[in-house]
Amino acid sequence: MAKAIAARGCFVDKYDAEVWYKLMEPRMRRSVKDHGERMDILQTVYCESQRVKLPAELVLSVMDIESNFNRWAVSSAGAVGLMQVMPFWPEKLGMKRHQLTQIQPNVRMG
Repeated sequence: MAKAIAARGCFVDKYDAEVWYKLMEPRMRRSVKDHGERMDILQTVYCESQRVKLPAELVLSVMDIESNFNRWAVSSAGAVGLMQVMPFWPEKLGMKRHQLTQIQPNVRMG
């Protein structure tokens, strides 16, 4: 966690980052066993939510309900990844279909 906090990414200061990770990371442990993947998801969600002016907690809630934080999830309708993006969206957004299972592109598409 110290490494993620030190990297800060889009956080204004390291204390904001520390609070965010310490509050949110334990909530994902049941679903995402890999610590590094949890931290990647959290940083991506926080940064993307700031970019589009949405509450990061809302984005995490959508992920929890839609995919249970499983980036490999595929719905019965064919939606893929953390944010359950339909496979036709990558091409419409100038991205590639294989990016549906990648954390940052899937969150951005979602």
